[in-house]
Amino acid sequence: MRRKIKVGLLILNIVLVLCTFLAYISPAVHPHVSRIPGMLSLFFPVLFFLNLFTILFWLSFGKWYALISLVSLAIGYPRIRNFIQPGIHTQSTEEQTLRLATYNIFSFHKVNPREGTAEQVVLQMIKDLGDPDILCLQESVNVGRTDHAIGRYAHMYLVPNSGTLLLSRHPIVHSGYVEFGELPSLSGWTDIRVKKDTIRVYILHLSSNKITEESEQLLEEGKLREGRTWITAGSLIRKYSAASARRATQADVIRKHIDTCPYPVVVLGDFNDTPQSYAYATILGDDLHDSFVRRGNGIGTTYAGSIPGLRIDYVLTDKGIEITQHEVPKLPYSDHYPVVAECAIE
Repeated sequence: MRRKIKVGLLILNIVLVLCTFLAYISPAVHPHVSRIPGMLSLFFPVLFFLNLFTILFWLSFGKWYALISLVSLAIGYPRIRNFIQPGIHTQSTEEQTLRLATYNIFSFHKVNPREGTAEQVVLQMIKDLGDPDILCLQESVNVGRTDHAIGRYAHMYLVPNSGTLLLSRHPIVHSGYVEFGELPSLSGWTDIRVKKDTIRVYILHLSSNKITEESEQLLEEGKLREGRTWITAGSLIRKYSAASARRATQADVIRKHIDTCPYPVVVLGDFNDTPQSYAYATILGDDLHDSFVRRGNGIGTTYAGSIPGLRIDYVLTDKGIEITQHEVPKLPYSDHYPVVAECAIE
């Protein structure tokens, strides 16, 4: 009997490792080819901690089987760095000259109307963010709809027919939106003059999963023995899978746009996808780096809802731009947390 249990646990361990490897390859697999790796990548934090638990479990019994999960985590170390950072980074010697921020403000649904107008709340929020030089907002409401300046931001660009807004203290030289063909666009770009240089700032909001309310309800009220719960879970997986495919298509377009850019690139945005996704890996490419990977610590969660460990908001910069600081302030205005980074612009 004990031998059967051991064999059963070993088989489960192997299945866990296989799922982990499928999650590892998800950035390289377009969802139109297969959606299985992308779905498993959504549960990457769970797979990571299950592997850690498995290692400790086998070690407690003195079994070499611990090597199965240990080797799998060692192989996936580059992917794990996108998910969790120990916070041990070399101190930058570059001067911090430009503060960048991105924040999906969720149309201020979590803000009490008594706290003031949307613009008044934005001004307080900007102060809480440490007065960034360049700020990208997604799902903004009644903000930036007029031509007058907001606080100390004399320059702004609103992606047409969207809530994606860029506020800048530096002059915007050119701007436009990214066309996705039949898919609606909530993403744009601006060429911004900073000191003597021009940088291109992409302001992105990729397709939503549209599962927030259902997922919150499932996590709070779901019971595994109820058939309705499994039906809801299946529906959520199908919606996420379809949205992931749309984001992959959008990411392909954005990457082509970046490849033709003559200026150093900064990307601020809500990708609605994890660092293990095809969309993230495609936009990141080989020429950008992630502020969290460079200067972050911990898990870097940016989604404030019930789903734990999700990092779906990003500040990416050209590798020629030195990132000196990364933070995720736990502000109460939205179901997202903002991402703030400081970098050096010569």
